[in-house]
Amino acid sequence: MNRFDNHIELTKELTPCFLCTWNDNQIVEIHTLGTLERKYEDTNLFDGDLPIYDCFHGQELAISLKEWMTIDSNENWRDQVLVCGNFRIQRIK
Repeated sequence: MNRFDNHIELTKELTPCFLCTWNDNQIVEIHTLGTLERKYEDTNLFDGDLPIYDCFHGQELAISLKEWMTIDSNENWRDQVLVCGNFRIQRIK
């Protein structure tokens, strides 16, 4: 059975979910903060304050990726996309 024989249901998911892409969609993954940290713990993805470009507000942010991923969901996060080098992340749930 192919994992896409059925759809992926996120409607009732309580944990924030993120669409993560690298190299212009060469790699496409859906993560929570926990799964992203576990998979990329041996990389520099979460090292310090990266120059993250906030496409939603059109400016660079001096915050860590982890800090951005834990912003209160009551804030206007829909359609917000952050770009850091070849990495792009968007909150989808």
